Amino acid sequence: WEDRKVVDLAVGCRGSVDPRPLRPECLLPGLHLTQVLLATVLHVLVQNGEMGYDTRVAEVWPRFGHHGKQDVTLRHLLTHTAGLATALPQPLSLRTITELPSVLSCLEEASASMAVLPRFGKKGSRDASAATYSPLALGWATAGLLAHRQAGAVPVAQAV
Repeated sequence: WEDRKVVDLAVGCRGSVDPRPLRPECLLPGLHLTQVLLATVLHVLVQNGEMGYDTRVAEVWPRFGHHGKQDVTLRHLLTHTAGLATALPQPLSLRTITELPSVLSCLEEASASMAVLPRFGKKGSRDASAATYSPLALGWATAGLLAHRQAGAVPVAQAV
């Protein structure tokens, strides 16, 4: 398989705002793959005791805690209950989503109305109806959390 093309396939269109067909030479962002890798890093950091699932994001990334998001935890990020589904402007361009400072600023400026935390039942169980999947916000919020870890922390590459 080395140095040999195994699959050369493109199916569908480029997206909802670009109906042109996909072609093998089209570049596509691997955002969902990134989420899996970043979430794995966070789980390793929890396992190593560097942070906990109930660590507030604002403890690590203070500007994130503005506009009513001060109680959002790592657990909220990982379970899609941080209320960030509408935190990023739509539609997103490839340029917008590849500029980390711009995306992190959007997440920092997200208002309290976007940070609807999950409700809890009688025994503290999570109400799944509070979860709203955000395919982009999770990855970027996780990247922001890792980027704002304190100096001297284990580098992300070593954590993996």
